[in-house]
Formats: sequence, structure tokens, C-alpha cells
Amino acid sequence: MVPDTVGAKEQDRVLQRAKRYRLEGSHVLRVLEDASFNALTLELHPLPIMGLGYFWSLDFARPLPLTVRHHQYVLVMVEHFSKWIELVALRDKASDGVAYAFLDRVLSHYGALAEVLTDHWMEFQGEFQVLNDKTMIDHRTTSQDHPEVDGLAERVVQMMKRALHKYGLQNRHLGDRDIQLPWLVMGYGLVVKHPWLPSHHILCCAAEIQTCQYRFVVSLAMW
Repeated sequence: MVPDTVGAKEQDRVLQRAKRYRLEGSHVLRVLEDASFNALTLELHPLPIMGLGYFWSLDFARPLPLTVRHHQYVLVMVEHFSKWIELVALRDKASDGVAYAFLDRVLSHYGALAEVLTDHWMEFQGEFQVLNDKTMIDHRTTSQDHPEVDGLAERVVQMMKRALHKYGLQNRHLGDRDIQLPWLVMGYGLVVKHPWLPSHHILCCAAEIQTCQYRFVVSLAMW
């Protein structure tokens, strides 16, 4: 029984998790047939979007040119409802660094989410899994045979690489690529990409961009 004082979003998350277990005598067993995200199906289905902040996905960009600050990897984190992104430059793919980046950029700003989707590699195990267990986040992984399931994160990775490549062509170096990532996140989040759709910033923060910032936002879009 879920207490009435708990919010609707948390009630839904608890009930969904409860469906994955059954009581057999004095033992609680997990129902793998219903819980497995990697279960074999005849066709791929889009990931359900439950609401703002419910579902995030994480992915790594392949090793990029080493910066002067010795960063070579970029961790991409995407919120599936608003499409808001967070980009973090890292020196390696160790799970403790991934866990801290996730805690610092996502959990401390937006609160504990319900589900997180990653691939099955070791950087998303270890300390990262410990953090998910501590915050009661369901950690789902893509199948080795179908890594394209997390298409949203992969599109953001490709967008980021194109933007950094363009920056490198304009400035003839990528040594400060890591300090350009916040500018890329700002431009991506504030720019209205379609006349009939709000920006990612409006969806995430429910606030319009100030008029005095218009030229600055346009310059970020051109960058």
C-alpha cells in the first residue's frame, strides 16, 4: 500500500516496480519475464515517455582529440520528455566518474528520476549502479544486439560531434573542446528549432527567454 502523502509520480513508480516481484512463501522473487528490458521481441518499440524528469538516458561519445586539460571523453545525458541535455567532459570512462557526473549534473539539479537507460558496458556498472540502488532508480540497459534502442542519446552524440567539428574547422584546433561544451548545451536548450514547438528550456523550466537575450541565442544557434 502506497501512502496518500506520496506524490502521484512516486506512487506510479512504486506500483510499477511492485509488479516486477511476486511473493512465494516467505521469499520475494523477481518476475524476469515481465521485468526484462532486453527480452526478445519480433520488433522494436519506442520507449514510453511518462513525464518530465521520469526518464533519462546516458551514453558516451567515442574518444575525441585530447584536450589541454586531458579530457578525451564526453558523457551525454538526455531527458526524454523535454530533450534537455547535459554534456560532461571526462578524462576516462571509469564508473566512479560517471556516477559523480550523474549525481552532480542530474540528480542534484532535477531530483531522483524513475528510470535511466544505458548500454551494458562496465562504465555504467560499479559505482554508477551503487548510486542507482541508493536513489531507487531503475537502471535499464540496451541489448547488445540492438544498441540503437537508445536512438535519442545517439542523435545527441552525433549533433555534439558535428558542432565540435565545426568549431574545430573555424578555430583550427580542439584543445579547448571541453570548455566549449557548456556553450553547446546552452545553444541547444534555448534555441527554438520549430515555429510550432517550444524550446527545450521552456519545456524543462516553464519560462520564456528574455527579449534582451535574443541576439545572444541566435549567435549560439549559428555556432
